[in-house]
Amino acid sequence: MQRASEIPKGWPPDKIEVYYSEAHPNPEILAKTQKVWQEHYEELNAFWRAVGQQADDIIPLFFDKLEQEWPIEFLEIQDKRLDGEAVAISIQKAYGLGYMLGEGWISLEEVIHFTLYIGDQIADHIRSTFKRAKSRGTAFGAVLCGVSTRGTADALKTKD
Repeated sequence: MQRASEIPKGWPPDKIEVYYSEAHPNPEILAKTQKVWQEHYEELNAFWRAVGQQADDIIPLFFDKLEQEWPIEFLEIQDKRLDGEAVAISIQKAYGLGYMLGEGWISLEEVIHFTLYIGDQIADHIRSTFKRAKSRGTAFGAVLCGVSTRGTADALKTKD
């Protein structure tokens, strides 16, 4: 944990700015995205089931990227007291957002706002579980955007 708390000192200024930003997702964009999600709920679940084994690769992809880019969050999310299923569902949602983008149902801006929202939820969960936790939603949101990119790529493959 000591090593992780020192790493941000070596980050470039733009990464530090993103990490410590107080960016908040737009509630109107979140509501619109949630509405589209509900409209296509069955199709999203069918897509998740259809990708099968590929979907199993997404959770390790999330953790690998988190470990590489955001060491504080990686260490804090490893604790067994956290609800691992809730984290997996968050990853699945981010992947679904990518699918929605690939289908043209939502915009990239909507993906970004919703992944930031999901990232904030994960960070809030960690901070409510551990008094001294430092996790930031922007870090999780950044990694979840990468998961969404994978969902978009997989959605576009199914159109071939």
